[in-house]
Amino acid sequence: MKQSEIAPRVFEKLAATPAVQLREGALCVPPSDLAGLSLLPWFCEGCVQWAVRVAIPGQPFRKLPFAKIKHTHAVLTPDGAALIGIPGDGCDPSIWALFPLAEAIAGIAVPGMTLELAAANLGTVKRDWEVKAETKTTDGDQHYVGVIDDEGQWKIERTLPALERTELEKALNCGRMVAQKGPWNAADNDEAVAIAVEWFISREANINPLAARYFFKFESGSGPGGAFVCSDPKMDNKLPGLGLGFFRQRLRGSNFHWTVGPLMGPHTMPELEKITREMVG
Repeated sequence: MKQSEIAPRVFEKLAATPAVQLREGALCVPPSDLAGLSLLPWFCEGCVQWAVRVAIPGQPFRKLPFAKIKHTHAVLTPDGAALIGIPGDGCDPSIWALFPLAEAIAGIAVPGMTLELAAANLGTVKRDWEVKAETKTTDGDQHYVGVIDDEGQWKIERTLPALERTELEKALNCGRMVAQKGPWNAADNDEAVAIAVEWFISREANINPLAARYFFKFESGSGPGGAFVCSDPKMDNKLPGLGLGFFRQRLRGSNFHWTVGPLMGPHTMPELEKITREMVG
């Protein structure tokens, strides 16, 4: 599959299950929140590819409205919309492409512009070569559709899966933590332990818990209840996994779904809980 095929195939797959009206009313957020929102599909399914569509009704783009962004493929559609595909590698989320793309789109947002974020498991992932996806769920098949309002906010009106606005707000907060590198506030030590366990048992997080406890600590009194703190900036690439832990702890039982496979490492669940208790304190 060529990079140029990613965005069309993502939207083609999702066309069979259209996004529906967000219950409790639209959610208005800054367009830059596209960065945090883009992590929600990966929180649910590690083998997704992403697509973004930008258009201004009645004012077709004559050329791409922003400069080329590495690791993306952008084209103009026949009706003058910008269509951008972002490959996923089945391991880490493509934040090196998604976050700059969100910044670029925020810089061109004008009232009336439509903005769509979509993601889907297409059965393959893009690494140095193309390989089959290790998982094949539809949990990460997601679609968020909205328009830039008169205040410059992205008014998200339709979603796949069908969601309550409060669910989307809670989920976006978890993605926003990653995009903004915190704050990683937890209500108390018990929630911190639950978050870290979700992190360590996930296939997507791809981290050694014994190493994590040396670089991540939970400091009581840092914010309400306490907060996770990372002592090494070189570990920033593991922050999406911590965000995943927050997401899966706080969105359990919601309309988001994910599959937890067998434990990936050598540790049993009691051993993971012990390691986590040591990290949290």
